[in-house]
Amino acid sequence: MNTKLGKIKNAYIGRGGYQGAELGLWLELGGESWDACDGQGTWDPEQIRHDEHSKWTEDDRNQQLAAVLRELSKYLRQAKVDKVQDLIGKPVEVTFKNVNHLDSWRILEEVL
Repeated sequence: MNTKLGKIKNAYIGRGGYQGAELGLWLELGGESWDACDGQGTWDPEQIRHDEHSKWTEDDRNQQLAAVLRELSKYLRQAKVDKVQDLIGKPVEVTFKNVNHLDSWRILEEVL
């Protein structure tokens, strides 16, 4: 495990994730010589339709979309901002496993 300091380089709500077919919150974290991406989303209702072969329900998708907004709310509070775009530039601490596998990250509230 190693820890690096950096900032949120980009933050947006929109399509991303697996094959760009998920709707959610997407973040790019980085420092002088490293970058990492993190996000949370679920299948975009306008792109991926539920059918009898789906292993999830519309209730599952609704719960996941609600979880995305709750996570966003937490980040906004921690960063002391009101808009997604205002997360950009906020300092973060990022922990990697096995050299370059993103394990976890947090907003450095104590320096804001």
